[in-house]
Amino acid sequence: PLSSPWFGPRANHSRSSTATDSDLSASSSHASNKTVFGAILRNELPATILYEDERVLCFRDIRPVSKHHSLVIPKRHIAHSGALTRDDRDLVQHMENVACNAVKVDFPNLNVEECRQTNELSLGFHRWPCLSVHHLHLHTIY
Repeated sequence: PLSSPWFGPRANHSRSSTATDSDLSASSSHASNKTVFGAILRNELPATILYEDERVLCFRDIRPVSKHHSLVIPKRHIAHSGALTRDDRDLVQHMENVACNAVKVDFPNLNVEECRQTNELSLGFHRWPCLSVHHLHLHTIY
């Protein structure tokens, strides 16, 4: 499991749309990202954050389709899974690890590996022509 102060005590923390001084420097790096996820990264839209580090942000989906539905997005703007390169392999693996840990916020005793094998827990990216947001996002649905 990831060791971070963002899981656990900070689970279900809502990020407000009021930016702090430290947020302003981060927001400028996302200025060209005109997607809804760019707005979340710039703190212009609220999100219920489950995890955040220097590479990714994980938050609850605003239209959940299950008891646990979260999204993991890279902070670097990548339009979709088809835009990934071999250099992004570590990032995608990190996104998968974050996604698997995020479901444990709601279900701490869940056997993630077993649920993935039985398809009770699904991880997935949208692919063209079903792109809802042009910013890579990994759905975690349980």
